Amino acid sequence: MHLLTSRKSYDLNSDVAAAARQGSQASFGTTVSLAVASATLAVIGAFVSRRVPGWLLSAAFASLMVLVAIHTVIHAILTG
Repeated sequence: MHLLTSRKSYDLNSDVAAAARQGSQASFGTTVSLAVASATLAVIGAFVSRRVPGWLLSAAFASLMVLVAIHTVIHAILTG
C-alpha cells in the first residue's frame, strides 16, 4: 500500500472536506495543518503496522471506538 493512501490519510482528508462544507469555511491554515498531520500519521502508521501485530492494532482501534461512543453518549446526555 502506498504511504499516502493509507486508511488514516483518507479519514483525515475526509475530515478536512467535512469541515470545509460546514457552516463556516475552513481556513487555509487549518486545511494545511490537517494535511500535514494526515501525511505524518500515514507515514507513522505504515511503520507501526509493520512492527505491531494486526490483532493488537484491531483491539486498540476497537477500544478507541468504544471510548468515543461513551464520550458521545455522556456528552449528549449532559448537553441535551
